[in-house]
Amino acid sequence: MFGITPTIWLIVQIALACVTIVIWFVRVLPNLYRAPQPRLLLEVWAPVALIVPVLCGLGFVGTGIHEQQHWMPTAGVVLAAMCAVGVVLLRNDVHDNTARRFIHSGFAGVVWTIAGIMLLMLAAADVLTVIVGQCVFAVAAILLWMNTPSEQELATIVRADDDLQAQRAASIGMLLIVVIAIGHGIAVVGGGQEHAFTSAGIALGTALLIMIATSIYGPATGGLRLAGWTASLGVLFAIGVLSMLHMLPHAIAIASNGKEEATAIGRLPSIEVARGFAAVAPEAAGLIAVGLLGLVGDRLSIAGRRAAGAILALVSVCLLLWRLL
Repeated sequence: MFGITPTIWLIVQIALACVTIVIWFVRVLPNLYRAPQPRLLLEVWAPVALIVPVLCGLGFVGTGIHEQQHWMPTAGVVLAAMCAVGVVLLRNDVHDNTARRFIHSGFAGVVWTIAGIMLLMLAAADVLTVIVGQCVFAVAAILLWMNTPSEQELATIVRADDDLQAQRAASIGMLLIVVIAIGHGIAVVGGGQEHAFTSAGIALGTALLIMIATSIYGPATGGLRLAGWTASLGVLFAIGVLSMLHMLPHAIAIASNGKEEATAIGRLPSIEVARGFAAVAPEAAGLIAVGLLGLVGDRLSIAGRRAAGAILALVSVCLLLWRLL
């Protein structure tokens, strides 16, 4: 693409991933504690920036999701989120509602659980059709819109000068990360099928490192919410994008051929997009576990949260090794 070899595109991906991590550590993460509106960063822009490079690799996913190189862009983000949530649950203040930037995770936990159940139902069906993919994409878009704070919510936040400076610094850093994520996605497409597996690994590794860093050094529940929303939106958008990529050629043909192709549009809802979703049942169960821990984690003792976090992190590492080996 653009006369650049796939290997060069792969090097560009590594460079952009490194720049993303540096900006997160320097501009965004240190300011999350003082930012008046960390929710906008943690629940909207950060998940979008982390999943965009992953979604751009879906163009190389075939019809068999059970294959290793096809599984990673589809559900690999769930394992990264499981590991990050496991780390954040080891903190004593993960559900400390007296913390300055406490963010309650009740509604979020319900959504994450439902997203996991939807993925589990898809695993039970083992096949994705166009209509199911379009409905899932719509759900993901609505959730992203619901996560965006309203003007009234933003207006009620008390802002000090230091808080405004922190919000500005974090927002500028987040804007740079989003722009870089778009460039990273273009580089993934440029890498082509030859480097699809490596490209997915770079994107998921970047997301994992950022989520774990936020789980350790970020505000109370910040890492939990970043991981949960990244996993949920990542899975839902991946399913939707797979369906859209299947529909796009038909839409182009309808625009060019008119009635001849339009007569076949009625069959699209039942057309199969991909099979093999039974292979992602472990990731579906993991996403459900993340959602349930977001719901009841504040009712557990410190020892109980640490045990749950250790188990979740260990399971995610074992699943990742099982997938890769």
